[in-house]
Amino acid sequence: GVQTCALPILKSALMDPGTCPKNIHITDNFQMNGLPSEYHCWIDLPKDKDNSSTMKYCDTCYIWRPIRASHCSKCGVCVSNMDHHCPWLGNCIGQRNYTYFFTFLIFGEISSIFLLITSIYKISTTTIHNSKCGLFLAIYSGLCIPYLSLVLIFHICLGFAGITTREYFGTEGGIVAVCSENTFKLKNIRQQWFRRRGKAPISIYGEYIPGDVRYANVSVGAL
Repeated sequence: GVQTCALPILKSALMDPGTCPKNIHITDNFQMNGLPSEYHCWIDLPKDKDNSSTMKYCDTCYIWRPIRASHCSKCGVCVSNMDHHCPWLGNCIGQRNYTYFFTFLIFGEISSIFLLITSIYKISTTTIHNSKCGLFLAIYSGLCIPYLSLVLIFHICLGFAGITTREYFGTEGGIVAVCSENTFKLKNIRQQWFRRRGKAPISIYGEYIPGDVRYANVSVGAL
């Protein structure tokens, strides 16, 4: 159970969440005049007859963010399909590691329930004085189960609605408005949980080019 749960959490914490490459070519006279006024506007893009999408220029990465991408101030980069920045993992949860994060929640919940059951069984077959470790594990797993359950149920609802955590908190009316405006469809689950991870735009094995300062100040997660 520990090994099954450890692999998704390691991938969620250490894998690239979908970092968007920064732009090294900044607009002319940027240092003197700043960005043009049109760079501070939202651009509406036609998506389909029912929905529309918007793009915004990131004045930190100097790029037009892809649809549903957001800038993380803690990591210092824009992340594709960013869900949230997880302080417990020290990494963003985005397009390339969301599946592993969701898998970690499932196995974490299963492991906590299994640990609680086995601890209670150990205590019941002996005594509390002879199974102090079992009592501690029972209390620990009992505290973990409600928290993991709430987070897991929350992400299941987001998956059915086809939105991310950031999009949810930007919606007025809370979960009631989300449920009424977003029809629960299987395609939402496929897009949210099983979408293609895509190829990493940045290779850790790539050769450094002298003068490339795009990632001079990038931090790793929340460290």
